[in-house]
Amino acid sequence: MSYTAWCAKPAASAMFLVGLSGGIASGKSTVVAVLRELGCAVIDADVIAREVVQPRLKAYQQIVRCFGPEILQESGEIDREALGNIIFSHPEKRRLLNAITHPEIQKEMLKQVLKYFVLGKGDRGCWLSPCQRGERDREGDRSRAE
Repeated sequence: MSYTAWCAKPAASAMFLVGLSGGIASGKSTVVAVLRELGCAVIDADVIAREVVQPRLKAYQQIVRCFGPEILQESGEIDREALGNIIFSHPEKRRLLNAITHPEIQKEMLKQVLKYFVLGKGDRGCWLSPCQRGERDREGDRSRAE
């Protein structure tokens, strides 16, 4: 999942939306910390990606249906390491997982953007922080032929 930099800044009092993107260890976390200190709203796709796969949610149910109960911990939560072992060794499984999770992540990000807009909390900007897993997916795609 990538949110490349796009920015729209209309009138001075209007909310503007910016996507933050970059490779691993490129300083995104540092930039996000500074933006938060400045009072900017930050929507973190990494956090949302973990939230949308919680038990009883739509993406969770689809993941368990597609990947089987062997990817679950005793607590019922998804074992991220077990699922990672599957998706990083089978590109088609990674695409399936992305097809399940990305729409849910995008819906939640949009809800949060709208919330900040309605509450007027985006007057200093609303920053979208990219999902790290998505960046590794792209880097993995470059490093091996599928």
